[in-house]
This record gives sequence, structure tokens and C-alpha cells, in this order.
Amino acid sequence: MMDQFQAPKPAAVKPVAKRKSGLNVILPVMMLIFLFFALVIWMNFPIARHYMKMDPPTVTPSVTPTIYPTRTPRPTFTPTVTATVTPTPLPGSSYRLSEPDKLDPPLVDIQPGSIVIKAQDAQINPPLSNPQWVPASKSMPGKVMADSYYTTFGPGSVSWKMDVALAPGLYQVYVMDTLYSSAGTLEFNVQEGTTPLVPMTDSTSLHFASSQSTQNAQGEDSWHSIGVFNVPGRDLLSVNSAWGPRDTFSLVAVDRVLIVPLPAGNADMLSRLAGDRFRMIVDDADAQIEGNPLLITRNDSLAWNGQFQSITNPQKDVKVTWIMPYDVPAGAYEVFFWVPGTHHTGTFDISILVNGQEVSSGKLPTVNETNYGNWVSMGTWDTPRLLEGQMVRYSVTFTVKGGTTGETGLDAIAFMGPPPGAITPTPAQ
Repeated sequence: MMDQFQAPKPAAVKPVAKRKSGLNVILPVMMLIFLFFALVIWMNFPIARHYMKMDPPTVTPSVTPTIYPTRTPRPTFTPTVTATVTPTPLPGSSYRLSEPDKLDPPLVDIQPGSIVIKAQDAQINPPLSNPQWVPASKSMPGKVMADSYYTTFGPGSVSWKMDVALAPGLYQVYVMDTLYSSAGTLEFNVQEGTTPLVPMTDSTSLHFASSQSTQNAQGEDSWHSIGVFNVPGRDLLSVNSAWGPRDTFSLVAVDRVLIVPLPAGNADMLSRLAGDRFRMIVDDADAQIEGNPLLITRNDSLAWNGQFQSITNPQKDVKVTWIMPYDVPAGAYEVFFWVPGTHHTGTFDISILVNGQEVSSGKLPTVNETNYGNWVSMGTWDTPRLLEGQMVRYSVTFTVKGGTTGETGLDAIAFMGPPPGAITPTPAQ
């Protein structure tokens, strides 16, 4: 019976179920291990790559500057410059005056670069060693004189010639009219090389003044203009003269020649006057001024020799007189006044005289804006009948009344002979 009530024996485990239970444990563990290694590898992947040499070489980064936008300027137009010819500087002349202000006798309008050629430097035929020539120191007994000139009654010729070519431009040529030993008339010619030059003013036929004249007697040596010339500057300039036998009333004295360069503006002023007539220019620098006014010198390229003077609101009468520097043949002459382009608002009376005799008086013709910087004609005036056939000298006087309001500009006066073929008006009585 007891055997019947014994506890039953546990059932035997089947082997298959036991293996399945072991796999259930091993697989999760292996998964955990795999995940662990995967996590470690993932977290250390850069190191792994480095040791496995899978990384590219390390490159140190360079600093890249920040580029800011800039304005690209448009190309500017550069005009093509035409090459100009630069003149070769001319050699200096040995005749050039080093101190023009010490010229004897003085010339008011002397300019820098002026030239004086002495008689001793001229080409003279017969030469000065010939007995027909008398030096100045022996021509006037009892007077002490330097041998600047030589006198003769005999025939001869002279040529004052430059040693170098002059620069192109305007030049005024003067010869010396000596007080004691120049007389009569002498013909001159000015040429460059073998080419004659035509005077733009004055005349190359020079009538010497006389200290014995009853009218306009000469009182000292003086420079006599034989013209303003336009010099091309291509060859040597020369001043020449020749003569036949002379007498007491036509004595020849060979002295110095003076060559004065002039501003280019003078050529412009001359171009506004008829070129087929005799022209003589007298500058305000050569005028006689009475009344002691306050004079202001003004620079102007369109003024004779580049300057003029002006008078403003004078308290008393002022007289300004332009006188011909040498005698001219009697006849009708037209008188012009250069009205400055500026500084000319005043008025004045005029009077014109011939050898001291008044031939006209009145007021200057109306000056308007179109006249500024130009010549104004003051009429044509003939010589008195009593002076017919004589050598005469004109003068022009401006009178600025005291108390006149405004500024009066003073510049050049031009005396012009009659046109070729013109009928001479009836002379004044």
C-alpha cells in the first residue's frame, strides 16, 4: 500500500527543450556584446580610421581674406598730343646790352634783350682808318667828346650786322641822330640775309634834325626810329646805308644802331591800322604829363609795349601831350588814340597842333563798348598853308578836367599819312 502512496517522480526533461532554453540566454548576451562593440567602434571611428590609414592627409587651413567689392573706374580719354617743335635756344649776341637802363642817351621804351652795334663793329667802306673819316673827339674843337661816331663828307657805305640770328618776332630799329654831325637825308635798308624787310612803322628814309632849325631845333643826341620790323629769325639781320659826296648841310655821321625787341601784342595793334599808309606810334611812356596826377601803371597784353597808365578822379586839370619824335613832310595826317580794353570811363578834351599852331580843338568822339581795346580816329588834320613844303611835327594834347569822375586810360597815339592816291584836303589857314 505504501508503495501505492509514494510521491510521483518528476518527469524527465526533454533534451530539445533544454537546448532551446540555452539559446534563449546566449543570443541576447551575444547581441548585447555585439551592440557594445558596435557602439565602441562607432564612438571611436575617427581613431580607428587614423590607425587604419583611411584618413586623407591633414591640411592646415589657410586664412582666406575677405574680398570687398570695389569700383572699377571707367577708362579716361587721353587725347593724342601732337608733338610741337621746341626751338633750339639761340646763342647770345655779344652786342646785347647787359644794362639797358644805362643806355646813353636813354630810351624810355627800352626792353630787356636790346642790342647796340657800335660804329667800330660795323663794316664800313672806306674803313675808319681812311683820312676821310673824322672821329667825334676831333670834330668839334673845344668840346670833349667820346669817339662813339665818325664823320665824313666823302662817299661811303656802312653795314651794321648781327653776329647771331635774332629770335623770330617784332623788333624796332633805331639809328643815332647826333647833335653836331648828322644832317640832311640818308636812306637805310634793313634785311635778313639777302632778303629786304619792310618797315611796319616809320620810314627808312631818315631826315636828320638840326640844332640850327628855327622850328623843332635839336638839343641833344637822339635815337631815331627807322621802323618796326617782323623778323623771321632765319638769318643774320643787317642795317645798311650808302651815300655819295656830301656838303656842310648833309654831313654823314656813323654812330650806333639800336635794336629793341617788342611784345607780340604790338603786332596785333598794328594789324588794326591800314598797312598801306605811313604809321608812327607814340607811346604814353613818351608823353609829357602836366598837373602831377596820381598815375597807375597797368599791364595789358593789348597795350603798346604791354603797359598803359591811368588817371582817376583828378582834383585839378591834367594835360597829357604826345609829340612826334621827329619831323615829317607837311600834309594831312589822321590821328588815332588806342582806347584800353579796361580802366577807361573818363572823358577829356583834345587839341591837335602842328609846329605849335592849333589846328583843332574839341572833345574825343563818343567812346562806347565796341571801341574798347581798339583804335579810335580823332579825325584827319592838315598842316597850315604857311607850312606847306616844310618839315613839320604834330602833337596831341588831352585835357582831363579837375573834378572829372571816372578813370582815364592813357596809351598810344598813332599818326597816319594819307592813303595812296588820296586827295589832300585844303590846308588850314
